[in-house]
Amino acid sequence: MKKILILILCAFLLSGCSAKREKTLFAMDTEIELTVYGNKKAMEKAETEIARISEKYSVENLENAIKNYDAETEEILKTAEKIKNETDGAFDVNIAPVMRVWGFYSHEFSEKKHRVPTQSEIDEALLTASSGDYVDFGGIAKGYCADRVVKVLKEEGVKSAVLSLGGNVALIGSKDDGTPYTVGIKNPFGEGIYATIKAQNTMIVTSGDYVRYFEENGKRYHHIINPKTGYPAETDLVSVTIISDSGIYADGLSTALFVMGKDRAVDYWNKHKDFGMILIDKDGKIFATDGVEINTEHNLSVIKEQ
Repeated sequence: MKKILILILCAFLLSGCSAKREKTLFAMDTEIELTVYGNKKAMEKAETEIARISEKYSVENLENAIKNYDAETEEILKTAEKIKNETDGAFDVNIAPVMRVWGFYSHEFSEKKHRVPTQSEIDEALLTASSGDYVDFGGIAKGYCADRVVKVLKEEGVKSAVLSLGGNVALIGSKDDGTPYTVGIKNPFGEGIYATIKAQNTMIVTSGDYVRYFEENGKRYHHIINPKTGYPAETDLVSVTIISDSGIYADGLSTALFVMGKDRAVDYWNKHKDFGMILIDKDGKIFATDGVEINTEHNLSVIKEQ
C-alpha cells in the first residue's frame, strides 16, 4: 500500500567539511528530499538509483518486472513473503486487485475514482489476489529504494546524509556535531508534529490512516487494506512508526502492524525485538518501545520487554 508523506524532518545536518548538496525531486508518487554531505558524483548516483527503481517498480511497469524476474525482484519478493509469514498475512504484496477495485492507486484517487465496492467485487478481487499473479510493491518499494540509495552513498564515501522519501526517512551517520538527528512524527489528528525522536544511522518509516482516505455515507475509508477481508483495516491505531536498520523491512512491517492493531503489534515486538516501534492509538495515546528516544507533550507509555 502506498505511503504518503508521514514523517517531517525537523533538523538536518549542520555545516561540515564536505560540500552540502540538496536535491528535491518527484518519484515513486511522492516528493523526495535528499541532503548529502559529499561529492557531486555521490549525489548524481543517488538520483540515478532513485529514478531506476521508480521506473522499474512503478504501477505501470511492475507487471513487466515480475514477468522478467531477476535477482533484485526476487530479493524484494522474498522479503515480502517473510513479512507476510511472520505477521500471519497482515502484509501481502498480492493485494493489487483489491487496491484497484477500491480505486486507491494514486492516479485513480486523484481523479476521484475511489469508491466503496460491493461485497461480490471484493470477493472476486480477493480470489484474483490469491492467484499470486498480480503484485503491489507500494508498501515496500520505498523502503527498498531507501536501502539502495544508502548503499550507493556509502560506497561513494558519504558519512552524513538524509533521505526523505514519502513516509520513509533514511539517516546516514549523525549531525555534524555528532548528535542524533531530530525526526518529527506528523500529527495524525491535524496539523503539526505529534512527537519527535532522536535517531542516527537508521531507517524510519511511518504508516497512517489519515492521508489517503475518503468518506461515503458518513463512514471513513482509508487506504491500508486488510489482506484477509479486502476492507480498510479496522484497528485501534492511527499511526505506526518503525525504526530499523532495514528500510524494506520497516516499510512492510509498518503496514502489517497497523493492520494487526496495538496488542498484536506489541506481541510481535516482544517476540522479535529487532526494531523500534511507536504506536499512536485513536485516543491519541503514544506507545513507544523501550530505547526509543521520544519527546512529546501527549500521553506516553513505554513498552517494556516481556
